[in-house]
Amino acid sequence: MRLLFCYLSIELFRQKPVKEEVLASMKKLFPFVLSLIVSAIALAQEAVEDDSYYTTAKTSYPLKLGLTSGPVFFFGDIKMEDYTPAITERLGYSFFGEQRITPYLNLSLNLFAGKVYGEKQDSTTNINFRTSLFSQSLNLQYNFNHFFNSEKSLLTPFVSVGVASVIFRPKADLMNGDNKTYYYWDRETIKDLPNTPQNQDIATDIERDYEYETELRDLDLDGIGKYPLIGLSLPFSAGVDVNITKGFSIRAQGTYHMTFTDHIDNITADGIGARQGNKGNDAYLYTSLGLVWQIVPIKPKVETKPEKDSDDEVIADIFDKDSETEENVTVDENSDTKDEAKETAKDEKPASETDLSDKKTYHWADVDKNGKIEATEVYEKIDEFLEGDSKITLQEMNDLLEYYFEQD
Repeated sequence: MRLLFCYLSIELFRQKPVKEEVLASMKKLFPFVLSLIVSAIALAQEAVEDDSYYTTAKTSYPLKLGLTSGPVFFFGDIKMEDYTPAITERLGYSFFGEQRITPYLNLSLNLFAGKVYGEKQDSTTNINFRTSLFSQSLNLQYNFNHFFNSEKSLLTPFVSVGVASVIFRPKADLMNGDNKTYYYWDRETIKDLPNTPQNQDIATDIERDYEYETELRDLDLDGIGKYPLIGLSLPFSAGVDVNITKGFSIRAQGTYHMTFTDHIDNITADGIGARQGNKGNDAYLYTSLGLVWQIVPIKPKVETKPEKDSDDEVIADIFDKDSETEENVTVDENSDTKDEAKETAKDEKPASETDLSDKKTYHWADVDKNGKIEATEVYEKIDEFLEGDSKITLQEMNDLLEYYFEQD
């Protein structure tokens, strides 16, 4: 957007003829629009340093690193019906690296670790589990740049799909710290012995410690053997980046993992009695909030050396109308000599006639040193002004535009 206004302005003025009222209006409008653009850029806190990668495939895109955290929700045969752990115990953590491969697609590698819980109790039967999860996923992300320049706005939405390997380890809380097994006599009473007539007087009450100490796969309660503790999943994500600075953003994201295993909660359709579950695989949802760091290389500042002047005067040869100036001749900023005849002729010109020789030569904007200000050079100086990389003032930019439009 910051180049669009300048491009349209320059193209408009290049059309012949140009009405004087249009010229005057544009001159008055330019400082206001330029100030408005600068304010909008400051408010949006642009996330990238330039947008040249939208027009060229040769540009290397910066790497993004991120760290997120948030609760994990389980979708399987056993849900959190009778016990809900604190939110801090259900937090997951994710670290990722993200690399843009096209203006519209990102490729990311994501490492995730978290825990899911479930518990249900039916009279004297209690089934509980806690499963630790660790996954590594490769994701393809779409950033909606087909519709708008998301990197230049305050919000950058995205969706992604990937493939992941999931390592899981289900455990249960079946005994307390003294290695006494829990026996549920009813929903409110837990004792250290089974509920039988001979134990009525000798059983003592115990409390759960909610320490998940028993490996459920090794216990093999349903006789299905040692199933694999690794599976595949398809992670589907949607989220948004809030660009707070050029290098940092806040990411809010939700990722649904559709797994290809039914053993995360250790309950399957092949279970026995109350442990028999439904057909279908388990899944979990990771909702997160975190910080993303964009590694933008710092551009070294190049000090430009003044052009060599063959006659050892203050004006470089490229702007020197007479590279070999005679001694004892006055030198001005546009050429090496001041010709009194030229000064007299200039004074005799009508005031209404525009003469570019009266104006300052903008050699600081003449990048290719051809003695003429080109449109591309105007674009570059405007870009530098908006990025804050130069000491050009708003008035100087206005004068530069006026000079460009009036030069031959």
